[in-house]
Amino acid sequence: MSKTVKMKTKSIFCKLLLIIIILIISFIGYKQYQVENYINKQKKIYKILQGKKRINYTPFVIRFLNGELNKTKNYQSESKAFYMPYAMVDLKSVYLDKDFDSYIVYCYFTEEEIVKYYENIKNDSRSPKSPTTIY
Repeated sequence: MSKTVKMKTKSIFCKLLLIIIILIISFIGYKQYQVENYINKQKKIYKILQGKKRINYTPFVIRFLNGELNKTKNYQSESKAFYMPYAMVDLKSVYLDKDFDSYIVYCYFTEEEIVKYYENIKNDSRSPKSPTTIY
């Protein structure tokens, strides 16, 4: 192979790699934009997270993929508690996106709050189990 062919191949490979990186970063940015809009919409419509400060700022895609691949305990408990912010304000019917709502739990609630919430549900038969969900 001549030197010019190798240089052209290397150039094409670098451009292709750059395009793939740009696409991945664009996807992560778009997904984060969707999640943040969803959180703001849910706050506005359902009045959830009143007075709560955000604890974690890990991007949604990284958190989701990390949790799905590793199946960590915290990720699983947050996934099961996706309705927690709504039950805390005693909502009966709500529009939910399970992945986005589990991300809300991850960002705004500590592990101790999640555990305490589960204990309250187990101990109080009148406690709301889950609002009626509309996916």
